[in-house]
Amino acid sequence: MTDVKGIAFDLDGTLYNSTTTSYDAILDGFREFSARVGADLIAPDWDMVKRLIGTPSHQFFPALLPEKYKDKWKILQKGVSDSEVARLERGDGRTYDGVYETLDALKSRGYLLGCLTNASGHYFNTVLDECDLRKYFDVWDCLGMKPGLNKSDVLKDWIPVLGGPDSLFYVGDRDADIHAAHYAGIEAVGFLLGYGYRQELEVAESMIDHFPDLMRNLTSAKRMVFKAANFITWRLRDESEDLTVSIKPDGTADSGHFLNRLQEELMIRNHKFESVSGDKLKFGTGSEDEVEIRVSG
Repeated sequence: MTDVKGIAFDLDGTLYNSTTTSYDAILDGFREFSARVGADLIAPDWDMVKRLIGTPSHQFFPALLPEKYKDKWKILQKGVSDSEVARLERGDGRTYDGVYETLDALKSRGYLLGCLTNASGHYFNTVLDECDLRKYFDVWDCLGMKPGLNKSDVLKDWIPVLGGPDSLFYVGDRDADIHAAHYAGIEAVGFLLGYGYRQELEVAESMIDHFPDLMRNLTSAKRMVFKAANFITWRLRDESEDLTVSIKPDGTADSGHFLNRLQEELMIRNHKFESVSGDKLKFGTGSEDEVEIRVSG
């Protein structure tokens, strides 16, 4: 059994791919809102909506409206919610690839799971039911209509329920998710296929772009290896094929053991390194560019 006992997940952009329903529902909501207030309002574009996804409902919907109508945001919220629910009920909702298989594997191994979102209760419950996700979770909460509560507060409360501060981490797709985990005193895994960008998730202990990769992130040590492998992957992709990676231990860290685990992870990703020399990995024949990875004990 690994040292992780519990994992908490964000919903939209992490478990549930809300692009299948969200923007069309916002367009529906704006048409209904315009009719209700007697104005011809233009819905915001997808880029603006995407930037706001992940914020609580009481912040999200006012931000979509002109100043004159912000105090009527609950009308817009109801119209959008009703449209989303209708789309979910007719089968338009989709989880990300590998979600069910990964959650099944985690439950079969005895992990405690939670789901924590800023969405409204109506929307949240419909997604859980229509996508058959509720059965996986031991705890869940939605903060869309709870202005005084934030994710870090809930995660702190969940620590004793889901295994303790060193045995719980949070998976999310926005920098707010990562910061919420850190404020609660736990680690975070960023999900790169959601609404966030790589740059905003780099403060996470690890990042994944394929949901089943979570199974290789179930301890702090494995997340450290995974994060280093991500860094190397992006350096090789973004800059050149010639790279030397130097492993430097902090304190009592075992750099040799870390290097072995890192080589295994890189081989899974089909990365070919030219040579291993001491605590250095060399990619390519030139390898003039050298970077340092610190390993903590």
